[in-house]
Amino acid sequence: MGQAATESVLLVVSELVTNAIEHALPPVVLRLHRDRAGDQVWVGVTDVADPASARTLGTTTPCTAPSP
Repeated sequence: MGQAATESVLLVVSELVTNAIEHALPPVVLRLHRDRAGDQVWVGVTDVADPASARTLGTTTPCTAPSP
């Protein structure tokens, strides 16, 4: 993964975690998954204070690194 893609992922994670800290109910869970073969990263943030009403904050859409 290139420098630009790494910085983009870092920005997305930072924004999601900041929003979760400010607006979500604890505990907050951050999920990151990197598919090295496809050079993709999945990012998700959830709050699970009440499992019956758990909601997803963020995205599970893959972030694809630009081709070099």
